[in-house]
Amino acid sequence: MRYRSYGIEGRAISSIAVQLDDPRGSGSRDLWRDRVRRSLAHGVNAFEVVTGSQALAEGLGDELALRDRAQTILSWRIRSAGRESISGLDIAEAVEQALDWTGLTFLDQLMLEWDVYRTLEPGAWDVLSGFARAGAFERLGIVGGEQAVDLCLTDRRFRAVKTFYDIVENPVLRRKVGEAARMDVVVMARAFFGKPAEESVLGRTFMSELGDFLSLTPKVEQKKKTPVLDFLKTTPGWTPEEVTLSCLLADPSVATGVVETLDDRHIGSLAISTERDLPGAVTAQLEIARTAGARLDPRRSGRR
Repeated sequence: MRYRSYGIEGRAISSIAVQLDDPRGSGSRDLWRDRVRRSLAHGVNAFEVVTGSQALAEGLGDELALRDRAQTILSWRIRSAGRESISGLDIAEAVEQALDWTGLTFLDQLMLEWDVYRTLEPGAWDVLSGFARAGAFERLGIVGGEQAVDLCLTDRRFRAVKTFYDIVENPVLRRKVGEAARMDVVVMARAFFGKPAEESVLGRTFMSELGDFLSLTPKVEQKKKTPVLDFLKTTPGWTPEEVTLSCLLADPSVATGVVETLDDRHIGSLAISTERDLPGAVTAQLEIARTAGARLDPRRSGRR
């Protein structure tokens, strides 16, 4: 596993962060503890909790309690869950629950989904400020597409962002990600190819997108072929996912690439792939693909 800079604090973050999600509460405390332990054994020191059941939080907390807290990174997401507005009480309950269930004294990142940010009541900001002053979390972050990165550039309360990162298209987003990183915004990214509509595609997983590209999943409509991306599945000794992840990590502005798998061997192979250098031919093909993608971006071409 390779490690990268985590902000300007002098801390390090693993090149991949593992996403933890238990919306149905189907896993036991011991199961989640074992999953976290195995990830840590592969060098992963960063975790993003998307939907945290009590069992997940307790298992995660059990393992992190055994390690130097300064050497692990925990990102905890607050979700809208269809609520029309988010009150200060909603925020307080979410933060206190996360700390109580994990047994930790602070969260490294408290991440707001875009819909949460959009529906925050004025009093909720006072609660967030109070938790920040009390040290309940170190960085307030936002989850979303390009608009989330824009928010980090204009609102200095936000010092972390989780975004989808198109390795080929949207050069404007890649430029903004670089600007945000220079402002000490920690960028957590998930690579994809294709063009999802902002963060409304949260239900799309990396593997489902990968399946689309490799023609492993049925499509209602036949999408246009993208021959410039053929290198993703034709690079000898590399899986398409490994190439995509390495292309993402080629951007020094990205602190870590988020992966959604919980399979032990899968995490291990991805961790090993972060130590490998991309073949020169792949780097050249990536630039060719980006040039082709930039030509189609209306903001780059002057059409908008």
